[in-house]
Amino acid sequence: MGHSRAPAPAAIAASSFNRPGTAREALIAEAIGDLGRLIDQIDSIAPAMETSRSALMDALATWDLQRSDLNNELNRFALRAKLSMTEHIAQRSAALAKMTLEEKTRAMETAARGICDKEVGATLRHLTASLTSVIERVNRPWHLLATHAVTALASCAFTCVLLDHVFHREPTYH
Repeated sequence: MGHSRAPAPAAIAASSFNRPGTAREALIAEAIGDLGRLIDQIDSIAPAMETSRSALMDALATWDLQRSDLNNELNRFALRAKLSMTEHIAQRSAALAKMTLEEKTRAMETAARGICDKEVGATLRHLTASLTSVIERVNRPWHLLATHAVTALASCAFTCVLLDHVFHREPTYH
């Protein structure tokens, strides 16, 4: 029997790394290789991530400043809008109040005229007719004098006739 020569330790180590003995060892070796590649990729991404983080921080600071300016501008706009709306409401309310007052005044005048006409109108018309009659009589005093004169003449004539009849009559004896 011949002895075969034993392999050298370096050859054993090289051959065992180059040729996995089991499937498990093969998967572990492949996973370690993938892990190495991932670490290299992460190391190459780190500067880009730091640049992005810095840009995001700058953008956040700029956004905070712009948000603050926008907030101030919105507050000023809201205040102007509120003042403008308040002024508009006050003007409209004053106009409506004036219009309502005018309508109420007209309605009260109409009601007062109606009450006066209903309650006082008939009495005023009667009084006016009476005063008109008196004024006409005062404006025509000869009418009253003529009436009295005719009455006096008629009375005188009747008295004369009566006296004539009484004194000039012949006595009648039967």
